[in-house]
Amino acid sequence: MNASSSTYPSSSIRISEAPKLPMPNLSLEVSPELLPIHVFTHITQQTAMTLNAVRRQRDTCFNQMRHDEQEYLERTRIVAPLSRFNLPKEVIFILEIHANEFSYLIAKQDTWGRMLWKLLYDIQADTSTQIMLADQICDREKSEFNRITITGPVETVDSARKRLFEVLPIQLGMKLSGIKPGLNPDLREQVSEWIMEGIFEFPTISLHFILNPNRTKEDGMFSYILFRAAPHDEEQLANCVKKLSSMVLAEPEEAQFSEGFVIPKINREWYIGPNAQLIKDISKKNDVMISYPLSAAPGAEHNYIVHGRVTNIIQASKAFRAISPISLTFDVEEDELKRIPKFRKRDIDYYDDALNVVVSFRRSPYEGDFVRSDETLRHRITISTSYENREMAFEARKKLLKGYVENLENRPKIMFGEHLRSILSAYARGNRTFVPDANN
Repeated sequence: MNASSSTYPSSSIRISEAPKLPMPNLSLEVSPELLPIHVFTHITQQTAMTLNAVRRQRDTCFNQMRHDEQEYLERTRIVAPLSRFNLPKEVIFILEIHANEFSYLIAKQDTWGRMLWKLLYDIQADTSTQIMLADQICDREKSEFNRITITGPVETVDSARKRLFEVLPIQLGMKLSGIKPGLNPDLREQVSEWIMEGIFEFPTISLHFILNPNRTKEDGMFSYILFRAAPHDEEQLANCVKKLSSMVLAEPEEAQFSEGFVIPKINREWYIGPNAQLIKDISKKNDVMISYPLSAAPGAEHNYIVHGRVTNIIQASKAFRAISPISLTFDVEEDELKRIPKFRKRDIDYYDDALNVVVSFRRSPYEGDFVRSDETLRHRITISTSYENREMAFEARKKLLKGYVENLENRPKIMFGEHLRSILSAYARGNRTFVPDANN
C-alpha cells in the first residue's frame, strides 16, 4: 500500500502554551534553554519518547525562569524582614532606704505620709520618671522590701532621687521614763497646750506618741515619743528634742535616745562589712552604740538599733544612708561600647578600682531568641556601688560608651572608701568572672 493511496485523518497534538516571554534579539547569543517553545503540531505519528522529551524541555525552561525570578526578588526585596524591638533609652536607678522611712511612704496615714505621696506624683510629672516602691506583702527572709526603683532618662533620674531624699525623714525616739510630776498624764494633750500657748514652737518637726502596751498605774500612758524631721532640719530636730526632754523629764541629762532601722537579711554583709568592721567604724566614729543581728539565719531579727546622743544618732543615720547599696542598669548595643568585651561568657563581673564600682554584663532581654548576621549583640549592664559614690556610677556608664573623655577632677570624697573597696572587690570575686580593673 503506497502512501498516496492511504489516507489518514489529520491529527493535531497541541502542547499547552508556554510562558509568555519576550522574543530575544536574534543578533545576540541566546541560551538554548531560554529560547521560546513554539506550538508543535504533529501531522504524522510520533513516538511517546519524542513527545515526553518536548514536555521535559518545556518544564525545565519554566522552572529555570521561576528560579531566576526568585533570585531577583530576593535581591530586590521591598518588604524588609521583621526587626527586633528598639532598646529603651531609659535607665533603671535602684536605691535602698531604711524601712522606718519606707513605712511612711506606704502607710500615708498621717500628714507626712500624705505629703510624700503628693510629692511622688509631682516628681514623676516634672522629671518624666516612674518611681516604684517594693512590694511589702512578701517573704521578708528573701526579699529587698526597702527598695525604690526610679526609671527614666539618665539626665533626670538623679534629680528625682535628690528631690525624694530631701524629704525622707530622719526619725529618733525618746524613752519616757522619769516624767516630771504634775504634768498631764496624757502627754499628747500637754504638748498641745504648750504649742497653743507658744511655749513649744517647732512647726517643721513632727511628734508621734507611742502607747505603752504594758503600762501600770505608776507608768505613763506613753512609752516613747518619736521625733521626725527632714534632713535639712536636723539642727531644728536636735533643739526640739533637747527642749522637750527638759520640759517632760525630771532628769533630762539621763534621757535615752535611739533610732531603729529594718534592713533585709540579704544585705546584712553589705552594711556590717567584712568581720563587722564597717559597722564598728560607724559606731566608733560617731560615738554611738549599735546593736545588729549576729547572723542572717532564718528567724533572726532584721533590726539595727542606734543608741547615743541626739546629734550623734543623726550623724550615724547619715552614715547608714551613705553606705546603702545602689545600682544603675541600662541596655546597650555592642557597637555603642567603647571597647567590645573579649570574654567568651556573656555573664561578666569586674571591679573598676578607679571609680570604685562593680560592672556586670548580662545578656539583654531585648536581644531576642537569635541574632541575624546583620544584627549586633545586646548587653544589659548593671553598675553597683554605694549611695555616697553614686556620681561615679553615672561616670562609669559614660566610660563604657564611645566618646568618653575622662574627667575626675571633681571626684567627691567618700567616708567609707576603703570599706567600699573591700566589699565590692569581694562581691566581684564571688561572681563568675573577676577582673581587678576595667582597663585590663
